[in-house]
Amino acid sequence: MKNNALDSNKIKILICCHKPCDLPQDDFFLPIHVGAAISDFDLGLQRDDQVCGQPCDNISKKNPNYCELTAMYWAWKNIKKIYPDLEYIGLNHYRRYFDFDKSFSLRERYIIPTKETSNYKLNKSSLISSLEKGLTIIPKRTYYPNALGVIYCANFVSDDFFTEREIIKNIYPDYFEAYNQVMLHSNIMIPYNMFVMEWSKFDAYCNWLFSFLGDVEKKLNLENYSAQQKRIFGYIAEEIFYVWLLKNKIKTKEYRVIKYADDDVNHLGISTWLKKYVFNFMNFVLDKSGFNKEFFFLRLKD
Repeated sequence: MKNNALDSNKIKILICCHKPCDLPQDDFFLPIHVGAAISDFDLGLQRDDQVCGQPCDNISKKNPNYCELTAMYWAWKNIKKIYPDLEYIGLNHYRRYFDFDKSFSLRERYIIPTKETSNYKLNKSSLISSLEKGLTIIPKRTYYPNALGVIYCANFVSDDFFTEREIIKNIYPDYFEAYNQVMLHSNIMIPYNMFVMEWSKFDAYCNWLFSFLGDVEKKLNLENYSAQQKRIFGYIAEEIFYVWLLKNKIKTKEYRVIKYADDDVNHLGISTWLKKYVFNFMNFVLDKSGFNKEFFFLRLKD
């Protein structure tokens, strides 16, 4: 693929929006209204329940549970009806974008005021350079102090973790080893459900992801969950993205994420940011050295 061959009909990066917001302007981007089917307003964007103004295959009504995945599902099932020559697909959020100007950073993200959102410039040469090498673009990995399974059980409904693990074991056994490695023996997560990848990889990932999440959904009753807990399938997807990447030996390129928000960067306190910086630095060094960190993380027998 040559740089001048990748025009806007061959790549689209979704920008997931659920409310009015400022957006960067670039023909590679496709802003999409997620949860449009249950929204009280029309953003005037591509909806995740329509194609060319007509109803289509979608899960828009499940946005409270699937979050940005309703945009992924829409693209998987429908985007080629609009862009039949599409070769690459990506996903950003209305307040989170890849920083293609800088790939190395010990911080996985940094914060800029929302009024600057429209000033975001997509570094197409850096993006295309990674895609030309056959790499899948992902956010910089996030490190946690415990294995992901522990983090999930501590912050959400722990029974759900064991439910999804049983489903992987019984229905998707080819992924069981990678699942255990990521969820039980690793403290690494690829956050935000953000990516840019070849269409063939996206198609394969969605086939697996939505099949798996559908099986999990059948086993759960979310009636008494809090609004945060009901976002379960978006959270699960964040965790198991690394499982899919690992199992399928997908070559990746990490870029840090720009977050547009009006939060004070130091609202957590300098000491908290310093601890996070040191923790990320420690994990970065251990990863680069090839040190086996499994000893420090939870290990469960089958």
